[in-house]
Amino acid sequence: MALDMSRPIHQEKNADSFEILNWEQKERRTTVLTDKTSHYIRNSRVKLTDNIPQESELFENFKSPHAGKKLGCWLATGICGNNITSSCLYVIALCAVQAGKFAPLALALIAGLLYLFRGIYTEVVEALPVNGGTYNLLLNTTSKSKASIAACLTMLSYVTTAVISSTSAMRYIQTMFENPDDFDVILWTIACLGLACFLNLMGIGESAIVALVIFLFHMVSVSMLILTGFYLVFTDMPRIADPDALNANMPVASNATITANATITANATMPMLLYNWKHTSPPRGVFLGLFYGYSNALLGISGFESSSNYVEEQAPGVFPKTLRNMWIAVAIINPFLALLAQCLMPIDEIGAQAESGALLSILAEQSSGEWLKTIIVIDGATVLIGAVIVAFVGFTGLSHRMTLDRCMPQVLLRRNRLRGTRHWIIIGFFLLTTALVLQTQGNIETMAGIYTMAFLTVMILFTIGNMLIKLKRSSLPTPKRVPFPIVILAFGMMLSGLLGNILSQDLNSIQGFLIFGSFFFIPVQVMLNRVYLMRIISTSVRPCIDDSSTRGRKRGCCVKLFQPYFGGFIKEKIHDSLVSSCIKLEDKPLVFFTSNDDPPVLLEAIRYFLSNESRRWYKFVRVYDDKNSLPSRIPPIYVSFKKIFTEVSIDYVATWGSFGPEMVQQISFRYKVPRNFMFMSSFGSGITNSFMELGGLRLIAPNTKPAEEEDVNQRMSQRLSSQRVANQQSNNVYAVSKSFSGGKSSVVPEPAA
Repeated sequence: MALDMSRPIHQEKNADSFEILNWEQKERRTTVLTDKTSHYIRNSRVKLTDNIPQESELFENFKSPHAGKKLGCWLATGICGNNITSSCLYVIALCAVQAGKFAPLALALIAGLLYLFRGIYTEVVEALPVNGGTYNLLLNTTSKSKASIAACLTMLSYVTTAVISSTSAMRYIQTMFENPDDFDVILWTIACLGLACFLNLMGIGESAIVALVIFLFHMVSVSMLILTGFYLVFTDMPRIADPDALNANMPVASNATITANATITANATMPMLLYNWKHTSPPRGVFLGLFYGYSNALLGISGFESSSNYVEEQAPGVFPKTLRNMWIAVAIINPFLALLAQCLMPIDEIGAQAESGALLSILAEQSSGEWLKTIIVIDGATVLIGAVIVAFVGFTGLSHRMTLDRCMPQVLLRRNRLRGTRHWIIIGFFLLTTALVLQTQGNIETMAGIYTMAFLTVMILFTIGNMLIKLKRSSLPTPKRVPFPIVILAFGMMLSGLLGNILSQDLNSIQGFLIFGSFFFIPVQVMLNRVYLMRIISTSVRPCIDDSSTRGRKRGCCVKLFQPYFGGFIKEKIHDSLVSSCIKLEDKPLVFFTSNDDPPVLLEAIRYFLSNESRRWYKFVRVYDDKNSLPSRIPPIYVSFKKIFTEVSIDYVATWGSFGPEMVQQISFRYKVPRNFMFMSSFGSGITNSFMELGGLRLIAPNTKPAEEEDVNQRMSQRLSSQRVANQQSNNVYAVSKSFSGGKSSVVPEPAA
């Protein structure tokens, strides 16, 4: 069907909030737009960041907004793999502080938890394959305000990830100096963050090929460490003084690590692994040590969620493979490295590396000498700096998405003219990470506490979102359905880990979490409630304005002081400016696609708009199968809504064609509405396009019962119906028997109610 989306030759004067869109050139004269809509189309200014399609894009071959070259399995794994596998460079020591000799078991529990989240993430992201992770999930299952909380916590986790990774990278480089004091870790950490900031400002921070090369080099380096380390363990495990021999007055130095060639007799020593398991125990006991060690070890899954933040750039079917690859890497690397550390070093020395964060370089030196240590240091610095760059990219992407949703100031969308990057977001991220480095003084334990509280809360919210998507969005197509008990188990394990981190962390971590979390939470809440705040300010300054509203009243001290001197300035620059801004924000349209004008669905949509959006102009668009089905007047339900919700503008738009990506693009172009402000109800059986093909329209329909619940309800209804029929038949038999027995019912008892 040839489309002509130019302005219609004739527009009927229409004040009835009823519009008809005809796409064919022959039918253009019957297109009806309201006066308000016509004025808005003529005078509205379209921003490039709104991603509203151009007219030429609608005539030529239609391309999905997400079309283009996609990342394959290995390239996509390289980006997210650097984040999650780099955690082995510092998480083992953090886990050993609390769990002691049970650190390998705690890390194995983390691998089991990560296996549960493979299915949970696959179910959600395959159903809602749009960038944004937890924010996008909650945006389509709850409200924008709740989703923004998850986004703030995610951004805080990006900040702490960048700081932990950069600090750990500098700690590894510090081990190469004979005098560690010659290397200022704080200064060089800030320099590392500055380098990552510069690379992102230059637009070279998103190279998937570079990320893959770093990931492969990291895998090879860690594999070399594990193989050479366990070769030493099986051939010549380090030995340590036996405390039992010391108690027997054996002449052996305490805590002296020796080898088979040492002068001390073998009877006075014991293998390192045996010493750690026989003579050490967690400082808080076995149960609490394992619990708190498991809580600290949750830092080892940092980055698992990063793949969901660029799912739109991945080829179909790649996302579950990235989760599989990350799980395999974590399940093998972290427990084996924790066990290797216990074979080569005492538990106390392992835990001491929690602050310095250079455990793997020490293991490499003990396993094969300086050459392997040099490789591990280079690998650690490279992969950790790569994780910093990925954190910059992830933060930039999420901030951009939230800014498009009007959750953050629009100034963040500005691009610099030289490289086209969003410099304000990148520079702001650098300043926040630098402030965190200075506030914690490079203490990895403190930063890890801040990160785990933010990250685990996000993961908990993701499990809640998975439950909600089962209840509210069960019609969304997804290749995997995770049983509800599995989701509840994952929720409980994450909640216990969060509780353990809160109880085990010092006040510095909690203080840092609150301070830096407020840097995101406060601006976002101000943006979400900006209309109310502007009205409060304009109302508060109204008495200071010298106009007719204040004349004839008793003037207070504030009015007497301000009106003669600043009344005109306050009226023009503050009051009128705020009122005008409120009107501009509210007088923009939203689009909701409705399939059957169902009143509960429409009512839920209006309530959602009133609670979550500042715009107060709602266009309900219904796409009919053919033009002969178009109505001649607005349906009565919309007339009723206009009388009920007098504070908003409600339009009904009738058009015809096939509801799909092309129709979404056409409506977006015609009304100049970004896809971020286009909504629909839950997916039905008649929709053949995927969620991403439709441009990621937000789902805000009321709760729909999942298929399992519908089956249960149907079976219960059938059972009750059968029971009623059986009771009726029993009553009939009883009545007949009673009539034959002359009113006596001794033969057939009366049926129970």
